Amino acid sequence: MSILSRLQVHESRDDDATYQFLACDRAWGGYAICDLEPGPRARSHYWVTRDSGEITAVCLIYRIGESCSLHTFGDPADIAAILEQMPDRPAHPWVLAREDHLGAIRSRYEMNWPERMWRMIAARESFLPASSRARRLEMRDAPAVADLYSPPRAVSVRPETVLAETCYGVWEDGRLVSIAGTHGLSRRRGMAAIGNVFTHPAYRNRGYGKMCVSALAADLMRFVPEIILNVNEGNTPALRLYERVGFRRHCTYREGRAELLPEYACGEESTAQQRPRTKPAAAVNRHGR
Repeated sequence: MSILSRLQVHESRDDDATYQFLACDRAWGGYAICDLEPGPRARSHYWVTRDSGEITAVCLIYRIGESCSLHTFGDPADIAAILEQMPDRPAHPWVLAREDHLGAIRSRYEMNWPERMWRMIAARESFLPASSRARRLEMRDAPAVADLYSPPRAVSVRPETVLAETCYGVWEDGRLVSIAGTHGLSRRRGMAAIGNVFTHPAYRNRGYGKMCVSALAADLMRFVPEIILNVNEGNTPALRLYERVGFRRHCTYREGRAELLPEYACGEESTAQQRPRTKPAAAVNRHGR
C-alpha cells in the first residue's frame, strides 16, 4: 500500500482534533493554536492528513487580503502528501517550516535561502518581569505607531492592526520610541504570541525593548500560562533581551518567501510567479514576527 493510498487528505473542521495534534508541541504549534480562535479562524485553513483516523500532519494556510502564509506541522512525508493533493495551493506564500519540512515544501515550491529563526517560549512560572515604564497603547496612539514603523526604519504596518490587539510602548522626548505587540491570543487554550517588537534605531541599547516585552508579557500572562515569539538567529541583542525576561529557545526553523513551481501553476497563479519576491506587509504583521 502506497503512502498516498493509506492517507486521507482534507481540510479539517474538527478544531478540537486539530488542537490535540498541535498541542503535542505547543511551542511550535502556538501560532496555529491561536488561529483556532473565532476571529483568525475565518482566515485559517487547516489541511490535514489522517492515518486510521488520526491526524499525522497539518498545513495551515492563513490568508489575509492578498497575502498568505503556510505553516507546517508533523510528518514530512505527510506534509508532502498535503501539498500534492491540496486543490488550492497558494502561489506565493510566506513559509514557516521546520528544517526537516523543507524537502516536502520544495517538492512543490521554489524557496531559496530562507532565514533561520528561533522559536522561543516563556512560561508563567519562569517569567522574569523587568522594571518598566512602558504603557499600554490605544487607538489614539495610531499616528505615533505609524511614525515609529515608517520606512526605512522598519517594515510598513497598519497601526490599526497593531493596536487592535494588546501592545505596549515606551515614550521618550515626546515620541513613541519602542513597541511590542500581540500576534495571537487564545485564552481558552492558554497561548499567546508576541510580535512587532521594534525600537527606533536612535533609542536602542537603553532597555526600552525589554520594558515593552516585559510589560506586554506580564499583561498577557494574566490570561495565559505560555507565550511564544520568533526571532532571527543572527539577532543576538534580541535573543539576549528575550532570555533576560524568561524566554528560552525551543527550536530553529526556516522562514521566507516561496514560489509555486511553474509546472504546478496555471492561470492567475502563473501571473503571480512574476511578482517581486518581497515580504508582504500583511505577512510581516501576522507571521513575520
